[in-house]
Amino acid sequence: MTTSPQHPDTLPNALAWAKRAACLGYELELFFTESLTGVQLAKGICAGCPVSEQCLTEGMRAEQAGSRYGIYGGLTPKERTKLAGDKPKTGRPAGQRRPRERLSPCGTDAAYRRHLRWDEEPCKACRAANAERLRKQTKRQAERSAKAG
Repeated sequence: MTTSPQHPDTLPNALAWAKRAACLGYELELFFTESLTGVQLAKGICAGCPVSEQCLTEGMRAEQAGSRYGIYGGLTPKERTKLAGDKPKTGRPAGQRRPRERLSPCGTDAAYRRHLRWDEEPCKACRAANAERLRKQTKRQAERSAKAG
């Protein structure tokens, strides 16, 4: 098993709560994977953990903005960054959007993608624009297949 100063199997006495962690005995690599399946498995283990709050608190204390990795307290680095309110990598303060005049208007596929990036529910006009793009893309692919076949 890989050891780490932050893994429950190798923690100092000040973090004795970690001995009750649901992840105790699991391979450390499971909590530091980027694969969707691995992240889902790790988060599932954390979901039933009696000390997930302490784990999250310790993880947030020990990390610095911009150097987050791994699953702590059931949260991914991106989720912890959002929780901490750190500045996004673009340099804009958290929650601040680009000026409106630079945004694609709703009813375009670009605006549909913007809604998704900002964790917003796409509006009806943007969903329609995306559906139209997908319909055209599917039609082009079918035409290419017909020509090739």
